[in-house]
Amino acid sequence: MNKISSVAARVFTHITPTGGNPVTCFLLPHSSSTPPSSSLLEKLAQSCSWESIMIHNAAAPSHNKSTLPTFYFYMPSGEQVSYCAHAAMGAAFILHHKGNPKNQEIEFLTVHGGVKNKAFVSGNNVELGIQKNVQEKHVSKGAVESLLGQIGLTMDDVDQSLEGVSGSGSGPSLPLLNSSVARFKTLIPIQTLDLLHGASNPKDSDEFRDLCDSIDSTGVYLYTRVSHSDESNEYECRQFPRASGYPEDPATGIAASALACSLENRGKGNAEGRFVMNQGTAMNKHSRCIVRIEDDMVFCSGTIEIDCEKDMFLDEV
Repeated sequence: MNKISSVAARVFTHITPTGGNPVTCFLLPHSSSTPPSSSLLEKLAQSCSWESIMIHNAAAPSHNKSTLPTFYFYMPSGEQVSYCAHAAMGAAFILHHKGNPKNQEIEFLTVHGGVKNKAFVSGNNVELGIQKNVQEKHVSKGAVESLLGQIGLTMDDVDQSLEGVSGSGSGPSLPLLNSSVARFKTLIPIQTLDLLHGASNPKDSDEFRDLCDSIDSTGVYLYTRVSHSDESNEYECRQFPRASGYPEDPATGIAASALACSLENRGKGNAEGRFVMNQGTAMNKHSRCIVRIEDDMVFCSGTIEIDCEKDMFLDEV
């Protein structure tokens, strides 16, 4: 059997029909003993405009621990990455609906580390659990200044009121830090929504990539607290990725999760450990990620829409 199923979906949809972060999920032919070739995965990835995820052993029953589905995460450039939250959520949603819709818990493996992961599906909502392994480190003011210059902002636009806020006293102070629950993101608080939405795409994509590489960052994550919200912890965010093949992300689960953990560590959380992260507004791709922190886990959730499905054969790739 050499048929590949391709499903295009959007994750973290909100408000508008164009909302959410696109992902293409490829369900590879079932073969528990033979992993897919890297050349095949790269070709599939390069056929996409956004992130893609390849699912090996997609037909394997989720209760069979020896043949759990394995997820491979790719950028449209053909670069493989260690993890992508919205892609994992989209894949879990598709496995749920193509397999047993009564089974709301989807277990899967990732290539890096081989750790078992879980996602929970309810209707068109998926909640993904991520181990709360938060890592943080200082970023120099000069590096942040250079990155901001690339996207049309200056240090005067940064919310300096968070400087030195350390909560429990552990970890670097805001605002100049990298934070990670899976991949490092550079978190920068911006003073107002107008300033946040005034940021532009990087002026020089190669220089922007090199600046990110110099501080071991996979992207710049800007955020501003929404003061008029009914939610006690609602933020408007934008991410400019290091080098994904497009200048801005409509939604970023691991960045939203890293920001929530970073804020909670500094006393900016609430009793429920719940955060609302809006993104994609400036792109007219309104997206919403709900982050919930519980003990040693971070859960990010959002709604998912499937746009189209098609089948292809290996010799067509």
